[in-house]
Amino acid sequence: MKLIRTRLTYANVMSSIAVFLILGGATAFAAKKVGSNEIKGNSITTGKIKKEAVTAGKIKKEAVTTSKIKNDAVTTSKIKNDAVTTSKIKNDAVTGAKVQDGSLTSVDLAAGTLTPVCPTGTVLSQGACFEVTPRAAATYEGANDACVGAGRRLPSAAELSGFTRQVQAIPSTERSGDLFNTNTSFNVKPDGSFEAVPFATAAAFRCVASPTP
Repeated sequence: MKLIRTRLTYANVMSSIAVFLILGGATAFAAKKVGSNEIKGNSITTGKIKKEAVTAGKIKKEAVTTSKIKNDAVTTSKIKNDAVTTSKIKNDAVTGAKVQDGSLTSVDLAAGTLTPVCPTGTVLSQGACFEVTPRAAATYEGANDACVGAGRRLPSAAELSGFTRQVQAIPSTERSGDLFNTNTSFNVKPDGSFEAVPFATAAAFRCVASPTP
């Protein structure tokens, strides 16, 4: 005991105290460090997360699913330009009410997407709207003037031939708008064949109109 007191100096005492404080402080610090393995599942609730603490870099890819997005939360300003492609739009999702008037032109429409509409009393054939009922016989000039006055025209020989063969058989020879020479035009027979007749020869005729898209 006397030997211990002899060796017990001020420096020894201070050294021992310093070591104690260092070890004690390290233990306290270690006690305050909590690893992810020591956090109980579902123990951190929304209210415990600081506002703006979770940044984009902290969110796992594909972690946010559709069911996690609040209704009406994604506004137009949040969608990147050209981000929504055709494949991302649901079938029949875009209705007429969602399309701005005058925003679509013919180049925006795929071929065959629109069904042409013909005026009442006509039927579509060969890309034109044929009058269903033939008009009374007239000369070439008379027939042509009648069609032009109605905002229509005489059909070409090919159009009239296709009409009688594919859509509706004409009851008798009818006049077309095609010319054979300066005073002769082509008429079309019920079987679709052509014949050349003088302008002055009266023949039944029908006018054609352009369909509206």
